[in-house]
Amino acid sequence: MAIVDQKKVGLKFTVIVNVSLNSQRLEYVDEFLEKISNLDEVMEAYVTGGIFDVVLKVVVKDPDAYNDFVSGKLSLIPHISKIQSSFVMRYIKQTSALPF
Repeated sequence: MAIVDQKKVGLKFTVIVNVSLNSQRLEYVDEFLEKISNLDEVMEAYVTGGIFDVVLKVVVKDPDAYNDFVSGKLSLIPHISKIQSSFVMRYIKQTSALPF
């Protein structure tokens, strides 16, 4: 597996997306997770406890591409009640190395 510098391939806009679902019914959660797993823009996805149900890391070209992603893909998935976006301004640490 190769690690590619996302900026060098034109993907300069990273967004942390917090999603709340209308219900935590297993079939709703499973349907949502299946749909997001097929979206190329979603780099990481986590089911979380707390205020939001799912946290996504989304990488796109620019703010317009993110708008297209939300309006044309993410918001079309059933059972979403809220989407909150936080735009990454600067990377402090990124690693895939485990702390042995």
